Amino acid sequence: MPDEKPNLKHRPRRIKEAPAERSVLMYPTVDLEKDPPPKFIEICWPLAGGLILGFLAPMIQSELIFAPRWLMWLVFPFVMLSGRRDLGLPEALTILLPTAILYLQFPLEGLLTYFSLTRHAPVAVALAPAFFIHAGGFFILLMLSMYMK
Repeated sequence: MPDEKPNLKHRPRRIKEAPAERSVLMYPTVDLEKDPPPKFIEICWPLAGGLILGFLAPMIQSELIFAPRWLMWLVFPFVMLSGRRDLGLPEALTILLPTAILYLQFPLEGLLTYFSLTRHAPVAVALAPAFFIHAGGFFILLMLSMYMK
């Protein structure tokens, strides 16, 4: 009787056995890292340089007072931007904020670069965010100066 379907009740059931234990493969992790991990000084140099520039920033600013205005904008864009009275900031803030930014600008840019280097980024990639933030401040200052004339 080929037309009949086999009766599922009379089929022997398969007993599920525990899977056979497989051997664990151990991969050497030493060979995966071809370069040794960077030393502390190879990563923290931007932070140290930013702190040194932060302490030297008032002297650099005093040297640039008699330089062309665009040079001061290029080196200290956020100091010049925060000192503008035409932005509508309170007068006490336009006096205190440029001084605080003068001391904090370079250490914060060094800290940003340090965090990029801790993620094993190349030096050019690590310096790029700080450069673009600095260039963005210069560009905003340039646009404001062209608009306010």
